[in-house]
Amino acid sequence: GELKTLARTLVNGRGGRGFGGRGFAPGGRGRNPDAAAAAAAEEYAAARERAMKLFPPLVARDNARLTNVNQMEKDYRSDAAAGRKVFSSEAVKCDTCHSLGGARTVGPDLSSIGAKLGKQALFDAIAMPSAAIAFGYESWLIETTKGEVVTGVILEETPAGVTVRVDATQEVRLKPADIATRTRSNVSLMPEGLINAMSPQEVADLLEYLSTLRGNATASISR
Repeated sequence: GELKTLARTLVNGRGGRGFGGRGFAPGGRGRNPDAAAAAAAEEYAAARERAMKLFPPLVARDNARLTNVNQMEKDYRSDAAAGRKVFSSEAVKCDTCHSLGGARTVGPDLSSIGAKLGKQALFDAIAMPSAAIAFGYESWLIETTKGEVVTGVILEETPAGVTVRVDATQEVRLKPADIATRTRSNVSLMPEGLINAMSPQEVADLLEYLSTLRGNATASISR
């Protein structure tokens, strides 16, 4: 699963920086730099064509193809105010699991996310949420002695027990004696497929809005 996510990012995301240009010259020293660059570009293009068959590009709503963020910025004029509406829309519901400076919920606080991640990284995080799970927000599968399974983020762990946030509004408290096994999951609680619920314009607007979230300086737009 991790390799598939990485491959999809390389093929459909940033796609090709460092290949076919300076610093990548197959064949070692002594080759003509221009010829080496041309050969590298040809090799990369062939590899990319093969990889595209295994890792098809991400698509938005109505099967609209999404490429990298640089291309999206050329194709769509993004609007942060419109992106704020997408953030809270019924189709996406980002505000159900993410706060903007409020109380902790099941997902990380996003009030300063624009100061931490660029647009491409934001896009990758939405499209492939399991690729990089924020520390402290890992999902755990806990099996109780009664055979029940509780899945969620561990909020607190003390000698008295474990508190698990299973969704945006519900917490489960378990005593140590009630826990049979616990396993950390490599799958994020953030659902896959959010990109498929948005149009390319909505994706561009959401990324623009998220990029403006830099703490107190953006408090007015985040409301």
